[in-house]
Amino acid sequence: MGKFPLPPQPLRFTLGRRAEILDGIAAEVISKHHDMLHIPTEIEPQNQAFCDDGFHPAAESCRFWAMELALRLEADKLHA
Repeated sequence: MGKFPLPPQPLRFTLGRRAEILDGIAAEVISKHHDMLHIPTEIEPQNQAFCDDGFHPAAESCRFWAMELALRLEADKLHA
């Protein structure tokens, strides 16, 4: 969230830092379960489209992220 185009600083920094903390907690919890996989979302606003509100990802970005998720899940399944 620290890279989203809409929120002004310092709100963007604060939201981004909070998202990093929550993602770290999620990764730690998930690491304790062999049947779960933590896949962080890489968001680069320069490369992905956002809705007009500047906060929500556009449909094309959701499709891109869904494909990335599917590829990562498939790769993990092959290595398991």
